[in-house]
Amino acid sequence: MANTQIPVFIDKDLHCYSELNYVLSLFKPVLGIEFNLADNSVDKFTFSKLTSEKGYTISESYWLAYEHQNYSQCHEIFSFFQEKEFWLEKIFHLINCIQEFSSHSGDQFGRFTYQQSWQYQNGNIENNVVLELMKDFISVHFAGLRWKSFKTSLFLSHDVDTIFGELTQNGMYYLRTMQFAKLKNIIFNFLLRKPGWANMDVINKLHDDHNVKHVYFWLITKATSNGIKNADYGVDQIAKYCNSSATSGLHKSSTSMSYVDEMKSLPIKCIANRNHFLRFELPHHWHALDDSGIAIDASLGFAEHHGFRNSYGYIFRPYNHKTKSAFKHLSVPLHLMDATFRNYLHVPVEETADTIVRFIESNRESSVISILWHNTFFTDGKYEGYLQQYEKVLKYIVESGFSTLDFDDLLKLESNC
Repeated sequence: MANTQIPVFIDKDLHCYSELNYVLSLFKPVLGIEFNLADNSVDKFTFSKLTSEKGYTISESYWLAYEHQNYSQCHEIFSFFQEKEFWLEKIFHLINCIQEFSSHSGDQFGRFTYQQSWQYQNGNIENNVVLELMKDFISVHFAGLRWKSFKTSLFLSHDVDTIFGELTQNGMYYLRTMQFAKLKNIIFNFLLRKPGWANMDVINKLHDDHNVKHVYFWLITKATSNGIKNADYGVDQIAKYCNSSATSGLHKSSTSMSYVDEMKSLPIKCIANRNHFLRFELPHHWHALDDSGIAIDASLGFAEHHGFRNSYGYIFRPYNHKTKSAFKHLSVPLHLMDATFRNYLHVPVEETADTIVRFIESNRESSVISILWHNTFFTDGKYEGYLQQYEKVLKYIVESGFSTLDFDDLLKLESNC
């Protein structure tokens, strides 16, 4: 079925002309609706400052605040919007995380926290609010118009934070639980330089057996910085696994080292990144990514809770205030992470897979759901039971017929839209 074409007119004198055009372009990949800009307003749906029967009245105060980069005022105005008004402003504000632009405080690692967010205050972190706003905008202004829906895809990834940490972490666990045979085994493997957390062969076989795609993010820098441990392994340990730009990306360290300098150490051309500890600051992070030439970033997610940090389930290119256009890199937000359930929400191990499946079931259309499962969570010891939970998720993905994506697939998906 072909996309629905809607001719619209935006007055080029509007200071939010580029921003409105950007928001309208977001409808195509998730709803199959294309807004075509016309040269005149005759018989066209019009965007203006004035109220009209066949048109959309912008929030001039919001766009003026944005134009002057008064982001705290933007968020204050956004917070007072009523339900049936200013849909496009809401979409722009949420998808681009404008609430974070004026925040200068966070947790001990400098991260904007879930508890600071509009999503926390409104209890809607698991809701694809942007998609619902899009549908509501169409229903109100183009009554009777039908949109498409697309089956959700999955993006499965593994951050390799540690390879040699099993000796101390599982070693202490086995000592505390008096599992001395297992303790002896990991000490023996450590001495042979065969650590149990260098388990990429196990991870690869598991995904191959289920015929699903997955990717890795690799740390390059070893130095501890900002209270965060970085790699405990070197490039020599990852070279045999890091062999394709479609399946291996950079796990940017917490140091001040640039993306470009860290990318040079990877044994393959780097096109993708996820920041270690999900540590970044917006919009600085997006500018730095574009300057580096990285094509895909997968950092946008909360550590403390699963769901939609920008209230949106699909991949997108953030908006660049400086250029009045989208950034060049593609953002692939993170929605589900093993450590979130174990360390923050304290979900019982045996309930983890069911929690993930319920979230995916609630977002079966027009989304790219991203799951992060660290290499450490595929092992026993302190992470016992999480491998089996992940296997349950893989079985569900296969039986439900969801497609899985690597980095090349993500770029193709975005370009096709």
